[in-house]
Amino acid sequence: MPKTMDNIKKMKNILTILYLLLLINILSNHNVVNGQIIINAGPDISPTDMVENIVGQGIIYDNVTFQGADISSGIFTNGQTTNLGLESGIFLTSGAGYLIPGHNTSTNAGVNNGLPGHPTLTAIATGSTYDAAVLEFDFYPESDTLGIKFVFGSEEYDEFVGTTYGDVCGIFVSGPNPNSGFYVNQNIALVPGTDLPVSINNINNNSFPEYFIDNTNGLTIEYDGFTTVLTAWLQVIPCEEYHIKIGVADVGDHIYDTGVFLEENSITCPKIDVEALLNPLGISENMVEGCVDATISFELPDTTFSPYTLYWNLSESTANPKAFVPDGGDFEEEVPDSIVFEEGVDSIAVQVVPVYDEIVEGEEYLRMIIENTLGCITRHDTVTLFIDDYIGLSDTISPPAVTLQGFEVDLWVNVFNGYPPYSYLWEPGGFATDSITVSPDTTTKYTVTYTDVCQNSGQDSTEVFVFPYAQFSSFSFKTEYNPTLPWDVIGQLQNDTVYLAMPGGIDLSNLVASFNTTSSFISVTVNGVLQESGITPNDFTNPVIYKILSPGGALAEWVVMVDIETGQTENNLEQVSIFPNPAKDEFYIKGAKGYKVVLINNMGKKSKPIEITDDLYLIDMSKFSRGIYYLQFTYGQHWFVERVVVNR
Repeated sequence: MPKTMDNIKKMKNILTILYLLLLINILSNHNVVNGQIIINAGPDISPTDMVENIVGQGIIYDNVTFQGADISSGIFTNGQTTNLGLESGIFLTSGAGYLIPGHNTSTNAGVNNGLPGHPTLTAIATGSTYDAAVLEFDFYPESDTLGIKFVFGSEEYDEFVGTTYGDVCGIFVSGPNPNSGFYVNQNIALVPGTDLPVSINNINNNSFPEYFIDNTNGLTIEYDGFTTVLTAWLQVIPCEEYHIKIGVADVGDHIYDTGVFLEENSITCPKIDVEALLNPLGISENMVEGCVDATISFELPDTTFSPYTLYWNLSESTANPKAFVPDGGDFEEEVPDSIVFEEGVDSIAVQVVPVYDEIVEGEEYLRMIIENTLGCITRHDTVTLFIDDYIGLSDTISPPAVTLQGFEVDLWVNVFNGYPPYSYLWEPGGFATDSITVSPDTTTKYTVTYTDVCQNSGQDSTEVFVFPYAQFSSFSFKTEYNPTLPWDVIGQLQNDTVYLAMPGGIDLSNLVASFNTTSSFISVTVNGVLQESGITPNDFTNPVIYKILSPGGALAEWVVMVDIETGQTENNLEQVSIFPNPAKDEFYIKGAKGYKVVLINNMGKKSKPIEITDDLYLIDMSKFSRGIYYLQFTYGQHWFVERVVVNR
């Protein structure tokens, strides 16, 4: 029996642990969704730290004191994830800071610090005060109006509303009254539009409910209720000394916690906002000579500060603020040392444009030490704008090229310096890339103009030397070299074929041709035999292939066809067609029914005759190598030649 009871107890302990782990997991996940305020309390946070948090940069303060427990004051952050209404600032509480974060799981959370109240808070309360947390310091306001945003919250809500346990807070200011006299502990933590101090009795569900937030079952703050964000206002004399006392206390007992939250940077000095924007954006992180300038904008807190003259000092600049012309400075126009805000104007801009002086000077900068005299003392703000040298564009371009007519050549340009990306324009051709492929018919000079994002340009050229194909410009049989001819026979040149019609009865087996070419050549050959115009005889009974070798290696091939003058050749040329041409593996012959055709390659080798049996006849070339072939058509005593290209 005892063993059984022990097991039951162990099981209960295990179930309890599992339940607690599940609850922790649920609460943890809920916090992630709804957020949680972050509390940093004393002694890690000193009273001076709290003053620094709420006065903002540049405010003069002194004589900081604090009354209260270490755990009752500190700094809060992450307020934007809650329903508090303030993002960050300081807090004072009559209990402990660690009780502030939610969920709202209790109606009576509190810590008794066992400390006394404060007489200034007691003076606005319904009874004695306890566990007071009071932060005091002297300061010098920079403007004529003091405005502090705050939120008051308490665990006393709602059950102790209307009782003598109405916990309170106060923001008390002492100092000169601009309307005459002197403020002495003037409480400015008031219900808006009234002289009533902020307390649980004066702001709740029934009294000024528009300023109250019922936080029962709230997810982010423990307090049962708190006010909306309120602002404590007071007219002051700028640059005069004031004393401020910020406090919160329990009333009637030490038990339930009450707190007040003040927004960070509640008391600030008038600031001149300065912003420098580069134009155009995205080219460089700095200004660039002749390319990237800067617009410097200055903004006063509001128009009530104008008219106002803002000065700055440029003496620490390494760049010369003078104009390039006529003073030899580094800018298109002289950089001023001041600007004037006319009445009703609160913003103005100055444009600074560094000039491209073509001198590499290394790192330069324009440094403006701005003098802000809006507040009680002169404050300085520094703006430094660095200036990069603009290094002029340069390039390397593809060297001059030598090619044959009809062949492609790659040209390119590599651009350096300036600021990419670059744009390109090649002429002739209008190409817009850094590398191009061209195939000029004659020697051509190509010029590329390149431009960077700063709109600066450079130019370079290269040349493509083209060795042309030497072609026949004339071909004939002259009587002076061919005595059997009754007259000179002049050939007709069509593409790369010469047609000659001879008088009847002429022997074609031993004729001497006369020819001229379009340009100089290295050699003219027939079957490897050098040809000389007016000297070398050939047998023209069948088509003769002439090969013309040009300087640079260009080789042109011409077919010379000689026929007895009947007109039949010309008629056949008009009737017969070959397609496709060029061909891959096959082509068709149309209009040659009844003819025989022989294929001749460019070496003069002939195929067996093929008889064309249909008006549309298919020729299979799949077993032939790629190249140029000549088709010799014959019909009785007449013949003609066509050319076809096989290209795979």
